[in-house]
Amino acid sequence: MIKSLLFLTAFQYIGVPYKWGGNNFDGLDCSGLVVKVFQDLGILKQGEDYSAQGLYNWCKGQQGVQSSIACDSLLFFGRDRNNISHVAISLGEHDGITLMLESAGAGRESIGQTRETLLRRDARVRIKPISHRKDFIEGAIVPYKKIIAYNREF
Repeated sequence: MIKSLLFLTAFQYIGVPYKWGGNNFDGLDCSGLVVKVFQDLGILKQGEDYSAQGLYNWCKGQQGVQSSIACDSLLFFGRDRNNISHVAISLGEHDGITLMLESAGAGRESIGQTRETLLRRDARVRIKPISHRKDFIEGAIVPYKKIIAYNREF
């Protein structure tokens, strides 16, 4: 059920424009997408904010996290484990291609650009193959059910 909820929650953001620092339907950056989905599901508490590096560090601090690029994993990209610059959600393998849901396409250039310009540039929440990027570092599957149950207690 969690995978279904994660998919349904994440997929509602497809097409939302990319916006550097964005964290709502007006625009999302890569970490804003993941944080928003995780907050919607109760995995992260409201009001917490994370960069791609911060999400990587958070994942590494969770008990039961395993390296994986399977469906529902978080995918981390960058120069190395101390320089994570992008995060996406794995959709798993389909016809031999691992797909991801990401918000990307404009970086800092998105500041001040119109919604129409961003969408024309394909700067949006979108589905792409993981091979679209050449800087993949690691994937991590997070034990969602345990975290949600813990967070509901507090």
